[in-house]
Amino acid sequence: MTKLVIVCLTSLLLFATDLQKGNLNRLHSVETYEIRPAILAMPVYSDAGDVCSIILEKRHVSATGVDLDAEMSREEIYGIFDELSPRRERGKEELNLGDGGYLTTVDGVTLTTFAAYENVLIQMHGKSKGVAPGHYVAAVIQWKKRNCHGYPAGPP
Repeated sequence: MTKLVIVCLTSLLLFATDLQKGNLNRLHSVETYEIRPAILAMPVYSDAGDVCSIILEKRHVSATGVDLDAEMSREEIYGIFDELSPRRERGKEELNLGDGGYLTTVDGVTLTTFAAYENVLIQMHGKSKGVAPGHYVAAVIQWKKRNCHGYPAGPP
């Protein structure tokens, strides 16, 4: 009797595991790297296999809890931007706004700061109210000369 119960429970467990795997196999996987502690980088690839865009965001859930206001400073984002797209590879600033060359737009409670260069664009997205100035919830780095589906290479 004990053997029968163990066999039934094992079969049920294997069936449940296969069912879960089957459900996950239908989903699109997302490649994610932890580029800094608690900062995630998610590359998007062109049809040619080149990285055409990288999405940055701060981890919201960790072993210590949930951070509903997970934000990155402009300095953190630009540090990663300098690493992933060094100044010599970006080309000239397109907006000629001086050091940093960024411009900020506000649409209701949404704030977008962007900088455009000859070869790359960076957009930083945040809230216009209730956060420290220069803090963002996500950033997108886009390489202009690479065909990136769903991520246009240009200012918002």
